[in-house]
Amino acid sequence: IREKPDIWIIRGEFNMLIKLREMLDTVKRELMVAIPILPETLVETIYPILVHLRDMGVKILVMVSKNVDQKNIERISAVAEIRVRDRMFGGGIIANGREAVLLLGEEERPNLVIWSSHMGLVKFAKDYFHYLWNTAENP
Repeated sequence: IREKPDIWIIRGEFNMLIKLREMLDTVKRELMVAIPILPETLVETIYPILVHLRDMGVKILVMVSKNVDQKNIERISAVAEIRVRDRMFGGGIIANGREAVLLLGEEERPNLVIWSSHMGLVKFAKDYFHYLWNTAENP
């Protein structure tokens, strides 16, 4: 049986942000975020969204690399459970265990963004996130 999974390659920062916003608008239970960098501008953008999700009862897990500014880690830890790792190769977001965005490429700017609602790929992403999470440290 040949399957036609829903997998998209997303090009361009604007298109990526639109897709991420769509995902965040549908989160009801759990949000897992692995992001190697967390600049102040990104924290300012996502913080109100994370506060809203937390207030709705969404479980939020955020994993970052150790080189992220401690001030930004502390701010995000006010609304999410956060862990740090020595190094991260790419990142991603998993919403409700039903859809995933994989950010691949350079830490500063991903050059390949893949979105999928294919259950096999999402399960793999979620299992890998938990593996990294369980080997990460509390900040």
